[in-house]
Amino acid sequence: MIYYFSATGNTRFVANLLASELNEEAVSITASLTNKEQEDAPAVEIPPIRSDKDGKDVLCFPVHGWRVPSIVEKFLKAHSLKTIQGSIYVVLTCGDDCGQTIKYLRKTTDTLGISIAGAFSVQMPESYVALPFMDVDNKIKEQLKIENARLKVPQIAKAIREGRRGVYDVREGACAYLKSKVIGGFFHHVLITDKTFHVDANACIGCGKCVEVCQVNNMEMSAGRKPVWKHTGRCMTCLACYHVCPRHAISLNGMTKNKGQYYMPKR
Repeated sequence: MIYYFSATGNTRFVANLLASELNEEAVSITASLTNKEQEDAPAVEIPPIRSDKDGKDVLCFPVHGWRVPSIVEKFLKAHSLKTIQGSIYVVLTCGDDCGQTIKYLRKTTDTLGISIAGAFSVQMPESYVALPFMDVDNKIKEQLKIENARLKVPQIAKAIREGRRGVYDVREGACAYLKSKVIGGFFHHVLITDKTFHVDANACIGCGKCVEVCQVNNMEMSAGRKPVWKHTGRCMTCLACYHVCPRHAISLNGMTKNKGQYYMPKR
C-alpha cells in the first residue's frame, strides 16, 4: 500500500507513479483521519500499516519546513500500534532538499515500533512562496524536475520491490541541521497558521476552488461567496488554496505579492 499526503499535487503524482510500478494502491491519508482528529471531516477506513517486519508499505509526503507535516504524524499515531514492530519505506518530495526530515520522522516511528526500511527523496517543482527569498520554479525548471522524477521513481520502486533494507537516498542539502532545527522550528511554531491568509474581495470570483482543495477542511465559503479560514488549528500553511486561485486573490501578509503559482492537477 502507498500512503500519501499531498497539498499541491507533487506527492500525489509521485505516489501514483510508485503505485503503478509496484502494482499497489495509492491512498490519501487525509481522508483516513477520524472525526476526533479532524472534527468535521468524515472518517474513511483504510488498511493499517502492515505488521510484518518485511512489509513493503510506502509512506509519501512533502517536506514542510525541513520537517514532517503534522498531518503525517497524526496519521502514523492513529493507524499504528506500538506492538506492530513493522517497517515502512519513506519517499519524500521536496523543492530543493530535505534537511533532517527523516531524523524527525524517526522520533515518531521509533515510539510506535515502526522501523524505516529505506528512505528516498524526489525533487519536485517548488511551491512554498511565503518567505521573501522563495518563489516557484520557472517553467523550464518545473518540467525538468517532473521529467527527472519520472526517471527516478522507477528506481525507487525497484529497490522497494527487491526488499532492499537500509537504503538512504535522501538529499539533505547543506546546513541540514540548521535548516531542520532552527529554521524548521521557527516554521512549525510561528509560520504555520491560517491567520496570515487574506483574500482580495475585489479579485475573488467566488469559485470555491480554494475551499475544495484544502486538505484539512479548514476553509469555507461565506454567505457572500468569499473564502474564509476557520481557525481550527489544523492549517498547515501548505499554500494549496493560494496556488489554485484563478485570480491570484489569496495572499499571505504581502509575502506572496508578485510571486508565481504552481499546482499539479491529477494525471
